[in-house]
Amino acid sequence: MTETIVDQAKSDAMRWQADARNRPGDPAPAPDEVNRERVWALGCPGASVAAAVLGGTAGWCPVPLGDDQHPSSEPLGSYGAVYEHYRNRHRDGTGIALGAQPGAVLVAVRGTAQAWNAWCAAYAVESSAPRFEDGSGPAMRSYKDLGHFVSVSWQPPATGFRTSGVAVGRAALDKAAESMRPRHTGSGDRGWLLWAIPAGDRPLTFPASRKLGHGLDVLGEGVVPLFARRGDGWTVLLSSLPVVEEMPTWLGAELGGRGGKRRP
Repeated sequence: MTETIVDQAKSDAMRWQADARNRPGDPAPAPDEVNRERVWALGCPGASVAAAVLGGTAGWCPVPLGDDQHPSSEPLGSYGAVYEHYRNRHRDGTGIALGAQPGAVLVAVRGTAQAWNAWCAAYAVESSAPRFEDGSGPAMRSYKDLGHFVSVSWQPPATGFRTSGVAVGRAALDKAAESMRPRHTGSGDRGWLLWAIPAGDRPLTFPASRKLGHGLDVLGEGVVPLFARRGDGWTVLLSSLPVVEEMPTWLGAELGGRGGKRRP
C-alpha cells in the first residue's frame, strides 16, 4: 500500500467515526466539520497551519508553498481545499499573502535580527530629559510603540547527543565534540516581522518592496511563509497568528504607508 492510500484510508475512517457519533435521527455533521477533521488526521504540519489560518482569521486564505518557498497552488479557501491539496503534497509549507485581506492589510519587514535592532536604535528610541533638575545624570531612553507584530524566523533542527560506552581515540573524541557543537549554519538568515492593520475606510497601502536600511526591506506584496522546511532540516517558526491592530502613526510613515482611497 502506498502512503497516499494509507492516508486516504485514515481520512475515510475519521469521516465514518464522525458519522457514527451522531445518534439515529440526528443530522449528519456539516461537510466543513468533516473536512476539518480530515485535515487534522493528515498529521501534516503545513496542512495544520493552513487550517489554523482558516479558523483563526477573518477569512484569510492560506497559500501552499513548495520546496522552493514559492506558491505551489492558488490560495486555499476552505478545509476541503486544504485537504485535497496536502493529502498528496505532505512536504508543502504554508504562507500568507501580503496586502489586502478581508478586514485587514498585511505588511512585513524582512531582514536579520541585527539589522532590525540597528534600525530600531536609530529610529525607534526616544530620549527624555536628564534625570536630575540640575541637568546632571544620564538621559532616560525608551522605545517608541512598534505596534503588534508576529515574528517568523528560521530555526535549527533539534539536536541530541547519544553515546554508548567510552569513546576511545582522537577521531572518536573529535566526533563527539562535533555532535555537541551548536549549529550556526543559517543563523544569519533573514526572517520576517508581520503586521496586520485594520482596513478601515482609508486603508494604508505600502509599496511592493522598499529598502528600509542595510539588509532590511519593507514588503507590501508577496507571500510570507508561516511554515516551511528546508532540505537541511531548518524550519520556519511562527510566534503566533497575526492579530488585527492599529499600527502607530510614526511606524506606518517610516514603513512607507499611505492612506488609500476612501471605501464606498
